[in-house]
Amino acid sequence: FPNYEASSFGGVRSKFRVLSQWLDKKGYRRVTVYHTGGIKLVSCVHVLVCEAFHGPKPAWAHHAAHNNGKKLINTPGNLRWTTAVGNAADKKLHGTECEGERHPQALFTESQIKTVRAQYQVAPTAETIKRLAEAFMVSRHTIRNIVKRRTWKCVA
Repeated sequence: FPNYEASSFGGVRSKFRVLSQWLDKKGYRRVTVYHTGGIKLVSCVHVLVCEAFHGPKPAWAHHAAHNNGKKLINTPGNLRWTTAVGNAADKKLHGTECEGERHPQALFTESQIKTVRAQYQVAPTAETIKRLAEAFMVSRHTIRNIVKRRTWKCVA
């Protein structure tokens, strides 16, 4: 985008003004930029700043990653190019991974998972699984996966 510049403070501006930013559903700052020929594109600020200060993506599969895990800090020192695997490792390290209660489709809380596992350990039978499934209004399969630690591995 030749008509735009990224600042070392994490902003993006055109030749005329600083662009207003907004947060998307995932919590990233976004701006609208126009390519030559009038093509409109909504882009993440962290990607634009990373491109401006660290060069273009090394490969199509690379991500612009936040070094400290804070999505709102888009300064060049907090950004780098990494792979999806590296970005996932960062999320685990920073505690921002979308697992357990943080997952938008989670049906249980961590305390409920501990309760399910504790009650199953007291009486590890098919009847216990059935009773727990009815109590939490989920399938027996869901309870079985919890007690066998196929799901909710993050809860000790």
